[in-house]
Amino acid sequence: MRTPAFIVLFALAPALAWADDDDQPDPPEEPEEAPAPRAAKAPPTDDLPAVTARVEDGHMMPKKATLSVELLGAAALDRGNRDLFGSGGGASLGGEYYVNSKLGLHAGVLFLGLAAGDGMDSTTWFAGHVGPRLHLGGLILGARTPHDVWVDAHVTYGTSGGIVRPGFDVGAAFQWEVSPAIRLGPGIRYQFGSDPRDQNAQVFTIGIAAGFGGRTRVPVKVSLDRDRDGIADGDDACPDDAQGNFPDPARVGCPGENPDLDGDGVANKIDQCPTEPIGKQPDPAREGCPFVDQDGDGIADAFDKCPTEPGPPNAFEPSKHGCGELARITATKIEILQQIFFETDSATIKEQSFPVLAAVASILKKTAALRVRVEGHTDNQGDDAYNLDLSKRRGRSVAAWLIGNGGIEAGRLETEGYGETRPIVSGGNADLSLNRRVEFVILSNDK
Repeated sequence: MRTPAFIVLFALAPALAWADDDDQPDPPEEPEEAPAPRAAKAPPTDDLPAVTARVEDGHMMPKKATLSVELLGAAALDRGNRDLFGSGGGASLGGEYYVNSKLGLHAGVLFLGLAAGDGMDSTTWFAGHVGPRLHLGGLILGARTPHDVWVDAHVTYGTSGGIVRPGFDVGAAFQWEVSPAIRLGPGIRYQFGSDPRDQNAQVFTIGIAAGFGGRTRVPVKVSLDRDRDGIADGDDACPDDAQGNFPDPARVGCPGENPDLDGDGVANKIDQCPTEPIGKQPDPAREGCPFVDQDGDGIADAFDKCPTEPGPPNAFEPSKHGCGELARITATKIEILQQIFFETDSATIKEQSFPVLAAVASILKKTAALRVRVEGHTDNQGDDAYNLDLSKRRGRSVAAWLIGNGGIEAGRLETEGYGETRPIVSGGNADLSLNRRVEFVILSNDK
């Protein structure tokens, strides 16, 4: 079996180029400039610190040309050759020209021998191949790793069994750096050689892949970002203060003023309570302020002429708006001057009655020794048992409001319901709605 001489010369050309590697220029000694974390439009200010970057070890840069050797074990994969030949081995010799640190052009020659099988003598495979090799060590193991992981693919042209076989191969290897000039590790390869008689050859190899040729670690200039706001110190007017969510439009990298400190949607410049959220009920008299009603009579303090004393609205005398009695104490009860209203057939108190209850709570707070019974009453419409239960529930609901909203101790309150048994009006022409009421009967008043 003879191999065309031009194939051998072509395959060995990169290896011969490696032998003359001393003529290749070394990698640049000056540090490469890494991109800043974020570009900035404004120039740096005069008061920036002198040191705004540091030099770190960067990626490994190989020589322009290196030598590669593979020592291989081999076995046929296609059924025809697997039945005819046993396993074998061989070697390859090649060279690589680096386009950059991650991509090279690899070429070489390969020789494999397969042992004799059933009824067949041993055979050999001799081929030249050329193709790209991609170096992934920096991506997989980190930019500073001295080790390498590569994958490659070649077009091949060779002979086996006296048959010329154009084809291709693909391979991969992991190589440890034994020294700056030597890398060694496991490698695998799949080889395909075509056959005009449809007896295509497929061979799998596994073995040791070695690389020879010096490499230099390239220093990288890294821009500093002390405040970690994404703007390099050299461009940051406030290198020790992160710009945050509200950057200063006039100074690159500096924090600006939060336009809405309380986050209520009202800008600070028009918010009369810039540190207090407006809440669910805004104050109608103060932009951006929450509704404030100290006496609980439903009239905002800003409009209430008696902000600490519950009172009814008074549109006819504005000077008395929010003033006047909603409840007063007598010898036997706390008398309310407005009725307490509930949702229909329910113990839920309507909001319009909150000021009255606030007035009752105010009297109880002023008379600390006072104990009362909250009594619920209904009219005679409907079932007696239902009315009795409804009155009890309404009495408990009022007591719960005084405890939860009025701040009254539970021990000062009792509740009872009388249904329709204690009407205050009766007769065909009477307003029976007056019988639907809540009363606050004094049990004791130990002064």
